Order: sequence, then C-alpha cells, then structure tokens
Amino acid sequence: MGDILRGSTDWSPALFTDYISERKERLRRRRITARIATTLFARFEPEDIARRGRFFQRIAADPKLRLLLTTAFAGPERIPAKLFRDDTLAALLA
Repeated sequence: MGDILRGSTDWSPALFTDYISERKERLRRRRITARIATTLFARFEPEDIARRGRFFQRIAADPKLRLLLTTAFAGPERIPAKLFRDDTLAALLA
C-alpha cells in the first residue's frame, strides 16, 4: 500500500483495485486457515478426535496438504491457491 501511495499523486479508488483484490484473497485464505485450525485442534468430542486422525492420514498420503498447516507461518500467498478451494477443504475436513 505504501508503494501505491508513494508512486502516485492520484489516490483515486481505481488506484487501489489490485491491492483490494489481493487483500481480500489473502484474508479469505487466513479465515480458511483459522477454520482448519479450529476444526482440527480446538474441538475434543469423539467425532472431532476421529476427524483429526483422518486428517493426519490424508496429509500422510498427500504431503502437499501439509502446506495448509504452514499458512500461519509462511503466509497465505505462498500456498497454492488450489489448496484453498471448497472441495479440497471439504475432503480434508470430512
């Protein structure tokens, strides 16, 4: 954002379109990451424990799914977009 402001004297809304799009996507991925963490690690009913076991089996079979766990540390923009698709997440958390 600072680069945008320093790079132009025209601060009209159109100037921020790309920044807004990128920020929305980054925050959408952060919300997904929080949902994954909550679903897997902050629930303790028997079905939650079973889900956690299935999750670890899935990431053992498909190591790239582990990337979703690193989002909080690496940043959501470094994780492939396809891992944030609804169908991927539904299968992962089933």
